[in-house]
Amino acid sequence: MKVIIADDHTMFRHAFRMQLMEIENLEVVGEAADASELWRVLQNTDACLLFLDIRLGDDNGLKLCREITEKYPFLKVIIITMYEEENYFISAIGAGAKGFLLKPFSIGELRQAIEALSAGRYHYRAGAYHRLKNTPKP
Repeated sequence: MKVIIADDHTMFRHAFRMQLMEIENLEVVGEAADASELWRVLQNTDACLLFLDIRLGDDNGLKLCREITEKYPFLKVIIITMYEEENYFISAIGAGAKGFLLKPFSIGELRQAIEALSAGRYHYRAGAYHRLKNTPKP
């Protein structure tokens, strides 16, 4: 599976790449630190999975997620963030994300997310999904 990492923190991208290299059948084919770099990477690769930071420099990762999933419907996006607020989770789903990981995440959770997406399922942190599922409907 070909993967792209889009995060504006160089150290995080490096550490994340190292973590992904431990997972069999994964290949990191691109990295981006901002939106313009991400669009260039997307045009020049056939990746099927994108790990996208919710804030990519000065850009809104959720807005980018919506634009990317419209232009590249085959590309699965997992939003990665430190923000646990429910509105980010709900917005990520609305923007077309297939997964939502809270930093820091374990290699185990990372593997679960990739396995879920490979099987055509979604992957959201259990606590966030549980809260959303149990929110009273108006």
